[in-house]
Amino acid sequence: MKKFYSLFVAALCSASIWATEGALCGKFTINAQGGQVIFSQGNLQYKASTDTWRFAKNQYDTIGSRNANISAAYTGWIDLFGWGTGNDPVKTNTNESAYNPFYEWGANPISNGGNVANLWRTLTFLEWAYVLNLRPNCTNLCGRATVNNVRGYVLLPDDWTLPNGLSFTPGATDWTTNTYYADEWQELEEAGAVMLVANGFRYGATNVGSFGELVMYWSATPTADYSAGCVGFFNDLIYTDNARSNGEGVRLVQDVTNAPTDIQSLAKDGLSSLSANKRIVDGKLIIERDGKIYSAQGTKVK
Repeated sequence: MKKFYSLFVAALCSASIWATEGALCGKFTINAQGGQVIFSQGNLQYKASTDTWRFAKNQYDTIGSRNANISAAYTGWIDLFGWGTGNDPVKTNTNESAYNPFYEWGANPISNGGNVANLWRTLTFLEWAYVLNLRPNCTNLCGRATVNNVRGYVLLPDDWTLPNGLSFTPGATDWTTNTYYADEWQELEEAGAVMLVANGFRYGATNVGSFGELVMYWSATPTADYSAGCVGFFNDLIYTDNARSNGEGVRLVQDVTNAPTDIQSLAKDGLSSLSANKRIVDGKLIIERDGKIYSAQGTKVK
């Protein structure tokens, strides 16, 4: 019964938007005009040896100390970037002036995020601030958590509904109050929850630390000649800007757009529409319509 509920919530949530591959379904208001975004499935990652960008498979995935291997020849993945390095992701120059202007990471094709340029973007500092501190009911829609033994900061969507049998304590300032196994987190994620993993930071090429303790993510906003806006949490401190040469996490978003009418109807019909065939394949919900197959996230499979 719980698995059916999870699939049902995922389909209703995701069918209300036409999302690119790699997008989560929770919608978050980012300004007073009611603009909303959806987040990518995980942190941005890059492999220099193949010039490939991707999103982490899980929201709680982080590269950690291996970011110290950053170089143009490195054959592994990195996920801590200097500010605005969409055009040069392996830059480790400690001269802050080298990080101007800002180059959008989302301008690159993301291999598991639609693989087309300019599908994603970075939130501005004011947009981050609105999500965290200004949107309606925001104090009840965030808190620290530990997911699959990994620490992070959880953001809940505007229309949050807690899945049956689970709990969430908003405003938690410790890592243990909200603790979830991977399968429990999957239900929260399918209901729209976002996790900003405790990814640490990088200074220079080899100084990497505080992963598992420090949550730190860039915005697209410069704040001074040599710094830029960011959001981060460490104990009771909230970071609002940082030197541009520091390596931080990048979590991209898409602006919410309306889904085609036929896909919206799947949500309205509560998975009972006669115009589409819904079935479970390898434990996943797929939707067949007009000779095409879509995932529960509304992404065309084939």
